[in-house]
This record gives sequence, C-alpha cells and structure tokens, in this order.
Amino acid sequence: MCKWLVSSCATLFVLLLLLQSCQKVDIDFAEPDYTNDPNVTYYNNFETETGTYKVDSFVTSGSSLFTIGYNNDSYMGVTTAASYAELQLPGANPVANASVVFDSLQLLLIPKGSFSGDSSIPFTFNVYRLSQNIRNKTDENFYNRSSFPHYSEKIGSQTINLSNKTGTTIAVRLSDALGQELLDKFVTSAIEVSDSSNFYEYFKGICIAADSTSTKAVTSFSSGTETLVRLTYHEKGLYTSYKHLDFVYTNSRQFNRIQFRTTTTNLAAAVNGKSQLLSSEVTGGYSYLNSCFGSYIRIGFPTLLTLKEKNPNIRVLNAKLIVRPHSSTWALPFQLPSSLYLYSTDNTNLPVAAFTNGDASNPVMLTGNLVIDKLYGKETYYSYDVTTFINTKIAEGQFSQSAILLAPASGSFNDGFHRLILQGENSVQLQLYVLGL
Repeated sequence: MCKWLVSSCATLFVLLLLLQSCQKVDIDFAEPDYTNDPNVTYYNNFETETGTYKVDSFVTSGSSLFTIGYNNDSYMGVTTAASYAELQLPGANPVANASVVFDSLQLLLIPKGSFSGDSSIPFTFNVYRLSQNIRNKTDENFYNRSSFPHYSEKIGSQTINLSNKTGTTIAVRLSDALGQELLDKFVTSAIEVSDSSNFYEYFKGICIAADSTSTKAVTSFSSGTETLVRLTYHEKGLYTSYKHLDFVYTNSRQFNRIQFRTTTTNLAAAVNGKSQLLSSEVTGGYSYLNSCFGSYIRIGFPTLLTLKEKNPNIRVLNAKLIVRPHSSTWALPFQLPSSLYLYSTDNTNLPVAAFTNGDASNPVMLTGNLVIDKLYGKETYYSYDVTTFINTKIAEGQFSQSAILLAPASGSFNDGFHRLILQGENSVQLQLYVLGL
C-alpha cells in the first residue's frame, strides 16, 4: 500500500512538472531586422516629389463650429474668418402679457482652444444683424466662400482675453435696444414672433466677425447646448428672479466664411476659387498644408517602378515615410500639429482611403507619431508605415497615378487649425527594405 502511494505521488509530481513546462508563454515579436540579410537592399532616401494641392472650396456648414478671427501669417498669407447663423424662434413664449423687465441680451460661445496666430492678444468680437436670410437655391451646404449681407451697424462689440478660457462659456454683450425690442415683441405676442416663418422674416440671422485691427488670431468656438443668444429678464415683484429666453441656431444654416489671401511670392500662382496642384518647383521648393487655405501636401514617387525594372518579382519588406517640417511651421506663435493623417489619392488629388494600423477588426488611423527635437529642432519629424501602399503602387504598374496626401488630423479643413510647411528635398524621406534585387 505504501509503495503504491509513493509511486502515485511520484507520478503526480512528474505530471505537474510537465504541465508547468507546457504553460503558454507570451512572446514579444520585434520588427524583423533586415540589416544583415544579403538578399535585402536598403534605400535610405528613395526619390519623392512634393506639391501643394489646394481645393477650390470646402464645406463649413453643419459642423456646430464657429470659426472667427484675423491672422497675418508672414510665411503664407492673411486669414479672415467670420461665422453666420440663423436663430430659431423659442418653442414657447413665457412672457406673453407678463410684467417683465429687460436685463441683457448676450451671445454665448465656448472657446475650443485651437488657434492660428497669437492667442495671448485680446480678441475683439463684432456682431452684425443679417439683411438676408441664409438660403441656398441649389445646394444644402454652405462653403468657406459663402456669404450673406449684413447691416453695417454693429449689434454688439466686445474685447475678451481668451487665455485660459478653453471650455468655458464667454458672453458677448449685444445691443440693449435690440434686446428690449425683442422682449417687447414677445410680451405683446407680436406677429414677428407668432411663428417661425414670421420670425425668420423679421430676424434673418447674425454674422460674428473679428476686428482686424486688434485681433491677431483665428480660433474656433462651440455653443455648448446650441443656445447661441440668450435674452435675460426678470419679473416685477418683491423678489427679483432672473429668467431667460434662449435662441438656438439652425445647424444646417450655420457656416463659416474663411477667406485666405496669399502674401508670399511662393504662392503667387495660387488662384482663389480654383482647385490647383502646385509643384514645389513652382512654390520655391516649399509645400504647404493649411486648413484655412484648404491645402494638402501631395507626395509622389516618380521613380518607384525602376525597382521592378531590375527584378519583376521584387517585394518591399518595409517602407517608412518620414516627414520633417520646416522650422517656420513651429515658429512662434505657431505650433506643430500633434497629429497628421495620411490618405491615398489618385488623379483627382482628393483623399481616397486613410492609412490605418492594418488591424481589420479595429482599424486606427496613423497619426505620424510626432517626435520633437526640443534642443536643435533638426530631428523633429512624423513617421508612417507605408509598406502596403508602396507594394500596391508597384503592382499597379506604369499607369498608376497613386500618391499620398498629408492631411489635417480632423479630416476637415473646417475643424481645427492645421499648418505644416515642408522645404527642400530631404523634407520627405522614404526608407525602403527591398527583397529580390
């Protein structure tokens, strides 16, 4: 009996050792090292070409974003931005036949914190009343070139320091006379506030602009709960109780007019309202990405097929694209975009497909993994894995028109202020590991 017990225990001990030795071990697989492989050829800086692709216009409506300001960028040009919005009639009239006293009429905005220009200088708002309804006859969208006339007299003007105001509601005081007029119409249930049609005819909307003589930045705002204008009043009585009428805006009839005037000779060939691809040879060796200008940076690979001429069966094992911004990109008061997207493009020069991490179940867009050289700035760069794109382009052959667009990380020119300048042959570096040469 004892022998059997000892034998069983020994067997169990051996089994436990075997089971322990067979436990799954997580192994981290690093990227393959091709440096010592004689079958792999390395190119440190394969030929690329860059250019600036400028769209004729871009949609700025329906984004719930108010882009406002003025900025003179000595490296590119002057941006002037104003926001237009239609106000809606409040859903109820709580002051009909009531004894109330007017207190204030205010424009409410929430700074989003992104700037193009000097955000330390106080920002001066000018608000105007539109003289024409925001309507399009043939298109539901409104664009950066869209505009509607307004009366010359301001209904509000105020200077506000926006520093440390990100995410905090700011209030621009509007005309007391207009506020009193509005309150009187609600109290008397005037025809102008009887329904939406009459209200739109009476109050066609507002234009929010910046004073170009004192404002030195373009920035964006939201309206939080979509209440854009608030009329505050109180009821007459022993105790003062402040109440308000809120005017929300019509999202589809709110847009930004963003005008850009080039001032550098490098962009002398740019024509407003026209889609253009400007080679860096035309722009003094520079390429420009600028949200307000509506421009991408296009990157082409003119000699890539020479690899296939050497061996039709070659395969690119790894391709890395390194983008080195010119120092003027982050010269004060400007900042480098923390992220930039890559898109494939074709002969249209418009974004076709985004570059992602390659995970089909959870695709994540590549953002460039920005590295900043805080000491000298020379090793500041974005980097992207473009292996799949390069192999696809080689497979497409001599008629391929595929290229790459460097684009704002927001995916839209209307959202945020992305600005990047490239200069010189080494601003874009394509590193290749090629098998089969």
